[in-house]
Amino acid sequence: MIDRPLLSKRLQAAYEYLRSVGVVHTVTEFAEALGKTQPDISKALACRGRVMTLGLLERVADAFPDVLNRDYLLKGEGELVKPD
Repeated sequence: MIDRPLLSKRLQAAYEYLRSVGVVHTVTEFAEALGKTQPDISKALACRGRVMTLGLLERVADAFPDVLNRDYLLKGEGELVKPD
């Protein structure tokens, strides 16, 4: 069974980090980078509906491979930010 709240926390951490370093500025911009709609990403960030999936975190990892740690996003291992 998918632990949607846990996946949503990882998505929230990724979004907040990307905002804090200026990679993205809005949920809309984040959604566009993932090829998703703003309402879908807003739902996933709030852990509403069935939008929050492991596949969504894979999209995040694929969209920001130089910034975010794939193992953290998908498995919760290591740190959020990709090591130098």
